Amino acid sequence: MKIYIIQPSYPKTMDERKNTVDFILESLDSVSSDADLILLPEFSNIPGASDYNQMLADYDQNTQALTDKVIATAKRTNAMVAVNMAYRTETGFRNSTLLYDNNGSLKYRYDKQHLTYAEKEIFKLDYTYRYRTDIPCIFETGGIRFAFITCYDAYFLEYIEYIRSKKPDIILICSYQRSENEDIILSQARLISSRCNSYVLRASYSMGDTTKGGHSLICDCDGTILADMEQLTGVLKADIKVPNKAYKPNGHGQQLILADEFVTQGRTPYSYLSAGSFISKTDNEMPYPRICAHRGFSALCPENTILSLSAAVALGADEVEFDLWPTKDRVMIAIHDPYFPGDRTKKIWEYTYDEVKQLDASLGMSPLIKDLRYDTFEDILKKFNHQVIMNIHIKTKFTDEWGKNTIFPYDEKDFKVIADLIEKYDCADYVYIAGDEAVMETSLKIAPHLKRCCLDGQLDFTLVDKAIKYGCYKLQLFKPYFNNEMIKKAKDNNIRCNIFWSDDPQEASAFLDMGIDTILTNNLLIVKQAFKA
Repeated sequence: MKIYIIQPSYPKTMDERKNTVDFILESLDSVSSDADLILLPEFSNIPGASDYNQMLADYDQNTQALTDKVIATAKRTNAMVAVNMAYRTETGFRNSTLLYDNNGSLKYRYDKQHLTYAEKEIFKLDYTYRYRTDIPCIFETGGIRFAFITCYDAYFLEYIEYIRSKKPDIILICSYQRSENEDIILSQARLISSRCNSYVLRASYSMGDTTKGGHSLICDCDGTILADMEQLTGVLKADIKVPNKAYKPNGHGQQLILADEFVTQGRTPYSYLSAGSFISKTDNEMPYPRICAHRGFSALCPENTILSLSAAVALGADEVEFDLWPTKDRVMIAIHDPYFPGDRTKKIWEYTYDEVKQLDASLGMSPLIKDLRYDTFEDILKKFNHQVIMNIHIKTKFTDEWGKNTIFPYDEKDFKVIADLIEKYDCADYVYIAGDEAVMETSLKIAPHLKRCCLDGQLDFTLVDKAIKYGCYKLQLFKPYFNNEMIKKAKDNNIRCNIFWSDDPQEASAFLDMGIDTILTNNLLIVKQAFKA
């Protein structure tokens, strides 16, 4: 993959600002037709602007010409072009990196996640998106995953971890960093590339005869700097192999593993300042025995709603359980039964999501919450990712009226929606998939890395054998259809035992004495008494 990175001289006067833009335009013209990707520095349409009025003037003077040149260059060279600009939106100007494809079409826009004091207070950039939880910083095309970092973003190690979780192949950094020491800039590039196991392509401005700023560069996946403009002006050209991943020993004398996994496997995110008390221990780390809030705090709130799940999390549930059915358009809805209350003429998967959004999920529990809406799986992940362990009961479609003739195996496209959302929110260590044999079959095929909890065979005492068959990490017993021999056999095969259900502290305590690991309950507060005994 042939890379071109443009490094102009940083302007200090009005004339120099125009000359810098002209240099960028001329440099784009100089790129040859063998290019695959062209990268420009931060604020390429307003370089050197020092206040709001200068930003407006330079935006009006330069933006259209630069945009036209970028599009023309993309078409002429058949290459992608990434350019950072002051970008006007309906809510104000933003610091945006725009990625154009080889047809000159805008394919992706990344809005800088961390704004500096000057951007907020002097340039008055729009920052209404500051508290977004799903940060759009990844774009995949042609099998290559691009991540985006802009200048100040590079200082936030928590953000680097977020980008690392998205598994990028190339990280594009458009930057100023005019006052930063070059050793810091180089260290950042090395750290980001090695931690994310990704190429880093950085475009900036030459600051002249100084050790500040500059250093448009290319860094390999292992942190090796392959090419560096230092303080020169011009166009950096290089050829890289994509995809490419670095490996390192898993400790001295140990086998090779992916370089990013060397650190990932040792992280303890619940102890980091980045998320503080909102981070829960993972399913691997949370001690047993546990309480799992069945459909949330369902004794108090409408089951399977974020209201119910929130109450459970707030009251200290180790796990929450909820049920998922797909709509006709494959949106996963949290609801237990295959029918919405009061209407058995139409199954959940025969509704569109737009239809579901009109329905009341309050179950008549209180007029104060009338018209409460059904929540989607993504709603739940947005709210609770990394905050609690999730027991995800995936419900299987059927062909008869009563649910006996289930469809085997579970629909792969539906399951992929679930698996993709778990990956999107980096929650694999906080979830496990519960379901019947149809779900276990598809889960093992589509996402074998996700932990499985077998529910099939609960009534005929075949549950343990089926859990062993599907390599399950857990199983869920259903009282009273279990015995001590089943628990022992499960434990002998390193399978954790859930029990459905108990709302009685004495009964729950007896289950714990039998070796049950996790108790599902509708009334979290009452059953917590058994854990205090």
